[in-house]
Amino acid sequence: MFRVLFVCDTDTSLAPLAAAMFNRLILTADLARRLQAESAGAFPGQTPRPVDHRVLALAKEHELDLAACRSRDVESLALNSFNLILGMNVDIFWRLKQLCVDLHPAPQIQVFTEYSGQLGLREAADPLLGEIGFNEAYEVLERTLEKMLRELKKRIGAE
Repeated sequence: MFRVLFVCDTDTSLAPLAAAMFNRLILTADLARRLQAESAGAFPGQTPRPVDHRVLALAKEHELDLAACRSRDVESLALNSFNLILGMNVDIFWRLKQLCVDLHPAPQIQVFTEYSGQLGLREAADPLLGEIGFNEAYEVLERTLEKMLRELKKRIGAE
């Protein structure tokens, strides 16, 4: 099983949405026995929180159910059980690098936007911060996740 972890700041917006979207793509491609996605937060706070209500509404519009999702701290996970860990921005990428420095086997760590195909794009814009509209954020995630799935299919020999 090839495991992917999406990490945003709080695990209440982009990471859980990306994980749910990617898991749906995995199911559609009939790869659920070979790929799996989860989410976590770099700074989720002391108490697990639900996904932001605006992200829940967006997910519901696209027939994704995030109602049961609760934020998880990336530090509480066995990070070496993941093959690929994606930080939604550069600051999270560097935090993940620090957390994984002594892990064996070490997961591959990347910035999520490396799969976007847009040179110089260093972070996924967060609609909770007003950097992008919610629907536009969904479309950007969708395009990037589709490209990512194509790349991972090559990596796991599922073309």
